[in-house]
Formats: sequence, C-alpha cells, structure tokens
Amino acid sequence: MRRGGGVVTVPAPVRSALGLLLAGVQNPPADLQALVIAPAAGRCGPAANGPVDAFRDHGVLHTTVGTTAVTLRVLSAQHTRCWLLSCDLPGQMSSVGGPMSGVEVLPAAVTDTAQLNEFMLDRGLGGDWPQVVRFGSADRLLVAFTDGIRPHAAVHARDASPKPSRGGDIRVAVLGAGVIGKRVIHEVMSDDRFTLAGVVVRSANTFVHARPDVPYYAFDEDTARTLPTQGVGVRGRLEDLLTQADVVIDCGPSRSGAARAALYREAGIRSVFCGGERDSTLGPVVHPALSSEELLSAQSVRLTSCNTTALARVVAALAPASIAEVDVTVVRCCTDTDKAGKGITNGAVLGPTPSHHAQDLVSVVPGLRASSLALTVPMDAGHVIHARISLAPQLSRRAALARLADASRLNVIHEGSTIDQVHRRATMKTPWHNRYDLDVQVVDTGTPDRLDLWLALDNEAITIPEALDVLAATTAGPARGETVGAGPVGKNAAT
Repeated sequence: MRRGGGVVTVPAPVRSALGLLLAGVQNPPADLQALVIAPAAGRCGPAANGPVDAFRDHGVLHTTVGTTAVTLRVLSAQHTRCWLLSCDLPGQMSSVGGPMSGVEVLPAAVTDTAQLNEFMLDRGLGGDWPQVVRFGSADRLLVAFTDGIRPHAAVHARDASPKPSRGGDIRVAVLGAGVIGKRVIHEVMSDDRFTLAGVVVRSANTFVHARPDVPYYAFDEDTARTLPTQGVGVRGRLEDLLTQADVVIDCGPSRSGAARAALYREAGIRSVFCGGERDSTLGPVVHPALSSEELLSAQSVRLTSCNTTALARVVAALAPASIAEVDVTVVRCCTDTDKAGKGITNGAVLGPTPSHHAQDLVSVVPGLRASSLALTVPMDAGHVIHARISLAPQLSRRAALARLADASRLNVIHEGSTIDQVHRRATMKTPWHNRYDLDVQVVDTGTPDRLDLWLALDNEAITIPEALDVLAATTAGPARGETVGAGPVGKNAAT
C-alpha cells in the first residue's frame, strides 16, 4: 500500500482471504465488490504515522482471484489489530462460515476487533492468528484476518491451558474471568503452591468460550440458568465453591467488592480483593514487599492498583526510610485491550484533584510524603508514570540507582534507550503478551538528591505477581515453588 494515494498492489493478506472466501463457495460469482479496512501501518501492529482519528482513502484496485473479477475499495483506519473485508456473495452467504468454507464464525460475545483479538489470545493463538473469521450472520459478509493468515493450513486453536501444576495445598477460588481474573486463573493453575478450586462468572465472555477446561460456577440462580444456554458447563453456584476453597480472590468489577464481602464472611473464607476497591471495610491495602506479615495474613485484604503497585515496587527497592518525598504524574490509558467501547478517542482528560495513588501508597507506607496527579489518554497499551523522588540525605543518587538496578521485577532501561510501550507489548512471547516487570527509565536532570524516572507498566498484568504473593501469605498452606516475576521486589525492601 502507498500512503496518501492509491494502492500499488493487493496486499498479500487480502488476496489470501479473498482466495479462501471464493474457494469456499460452490458457484463463485463473475464479479465481486469489496471494502477493505486496513490497519494503520498497512500491516498488523504498531503504527507511527497515523491516520489519527481518521480514515485514509487508498483508492480503488481491480484484480482477479480465480475466475472472479474483484473490485476493492481500500481504506486505512486508526487501528492496529487486523484487516477487515466486507462484501456480498449473493446466494452463498449461508455457506461462508460453514464446515466446508474454512471460515470460522465468531461467538456472539465477540462484537468488535478488540474482543476478537482478546478471544484469539484467550485461545493461545497470539496476536498474529492464522484464521479468517466472520462476524455474525448478517446478509453482508464481514470477515477479519491478520498478516499471519494461512488459508491452506489446517489451523486449530493451540491449547491455551498452562502447564498443569502438581496441585498445591492452597485451594483458590477466583471470582471473575475478565482482564485480571483470567490472568490469575492461568497463573494459579501453573503454580505448585495452589489448586484452582473453581471460577465464578456472571456471563460467557471470550475467555469462558475459549477455555471450557476451567471449572466454572454460576454467580447466582439467573446465571446458573443462562450459562448452559451459552454452551458453558456449570458445576454449582458461588456458595458451593466457597465451601471448597481456602481463599477467594475477588477479581470482579472495580468498587463492587463490598456487595460480595458478606458472603465471604458468612462462609468463613479469607478474601483478597483486587486493586481498585476503595471501601476500607474490605481490609487494609497491602503490598507484599512493604506490608507486615500481620497485615498480609488478615482475613480480608485489598491489593494495590496497577499504578500503585508500580510505585510500591520502586519505594520498596529504594527503602522507604531513604525517601524524603515522592511526587508523581500518572498517564493512564483510557481502556483495556478488550474494551474498545470504553474511553476517549482523541483528547486527554486531566484529573482536577489529586489522584488516589499517593493516598494508597501512604496507606501501605505510613509516614511517607507523597502526592499524585493523573490524566487519561487514548491508548490501551499500558500506563506511564513520571516519578520525581527526593532522596533522604543518607542515600546518594548513585546508590539509589544501584538499588533500582539490583531489584527484581524492575527493568532499568539503559541510558540512551527509550521506552516504547506498544512495541514492547507486541514482542512479548507470553500469554496475552503479559509483561510482569516494570520498565524504569532514568532521566538525568543534574539534581544530585533527586531521581526523575519514567515508569512504564502493563496495567493488565503488573499486579499478578503480587496477587500470588498475597494469596500465599493469607492462607495457612505451605509455600512451594516460585511466583511469577522472580521473587521479592528488592534487597532493600525491609531496610
């Protein structure tokens, strides 16, 4: 493709998709008109040159596929995940997506390309999935595909299940299978300290469709009736699962945990609430490298949010007593990778009041002087924090940098390098492109008693190592194996 003008040739993924579609119908038409929406870069993946908040017209292209003369109108848009192709195949629509066509019909839960990409990641196929897939069964055909299309290969979803653990002494119930919940499920199933007792869900999202091997429980009676109609096997209800577990980790929607806390108390089960819960009755906010064993083992605790987790790792690595003050500006992405309908498209939302991050950090480290502001921008690849840390007299800047370099779960970027969240995420060879470590870039401002840092984090994954640490700490079972992310945050955490 050529920017700002016409199309030089039919992009290879488009030709492959057309060939598959036309080969899958009994009587290919003599003529076909199709609309192609290309990724912004003319290929799947990050784009550096727009279009931003716009469509770009690349003109009309004529080609022949088999015996069919094809006319293509090609547009590119502000998206990066896949190609889209829309066309009419008169009299052939029912066969496209059938067993002989080689085109997979997506579940009804998948309604946009963000959910589509997440569905493929849930199945273990990665972001360069090889199928041609069809949205719904509307009269006009709409299919999606990536640069990794392999139309003539026998393609099946890889087993997305983690390598099974031996089964640990700590029986874990998980509520929710969304962005955080499914990552917790994956790691609990592969950690020898834990046994997954079951997962409570309200509906069949992309993960539930992709992972029928997980033991699911219905949230309530209504859910117990509707899940089987969506093809999901149910082993019982939430109350049933709570009798079979030692600890429940609540990965439900933010600020909704209080509605379920009474059930956990009545069942006498320990509860761990994921970040975002503001209700202090749910227990203290904890971080495993900064909180006491007494707090970590409380009957009910709250985990730090993603940004507060990042800040806590840095504070623990430097040691709270060595910090005079922390002042941060948080640049938040507006949505998660699977929620295209949430957030802003073009602009920035500036927080008019201090954000919760400093307050949460101080609740974990009483006496720490901290302040924070936040703004939200239209991206989904992670959060970025500008941290300005004033050092106490006993810690030199050089020694502080050495502590950061020595800490695990921190990835200090070498001087002269830059952080590129989008490209970094795309290169991760982990489930859902998870990045558990925190990227730290040091900015040399020439101030000897202060650190200026850029912190870049995967907001969907960074809390998972700490969640597993706290799960182990809040139960009586013996700790075996290792958590995700290579051990304690830093050698200086307790000093």
